[in-house]
Amino acid sequence: MRKSILFLFAAVLALTACQKNSIQPSNAEVTGRVLYGGDPAADGMGYYIMTDNDHEALSPQNLPAEFRHATVNAHVAIRYFDTGTTLRLGMAPPGATGPRIIVLRSIRTL
Repeated sequence: MRKSILFLFAAVLALTACQKNSIQPSNAEVTGRVLYGGDPAADGMGYYIMTDNDHEALSPQNLPAEFRHATVNAHVAIRYFDTGTTLRLGMAPPGATGPRIIVLRSIRTL
């Protein structure tokens, strides 16, 4: 009897520890502009998305080819995964943070 209770407790503990948590609280669509901030090899930001609601810079890792040209200024709606890291800029002052690095789930032109 005692062993079965211990086994049941261990099974419940194992099942509650294996729950999947989401990095982002929601997968809401965000609007913004795709911009080009200069060549990263010359201390530029590369391609980034400036969000409309909080003016935050996001650095997409998988931006489609149709948005990759120097004069891009496309208004888009995106869904993304946050990687939890920020882009390091070469000539930025100490303590400055670069744009958040993201992976796009979807992007559409508005």
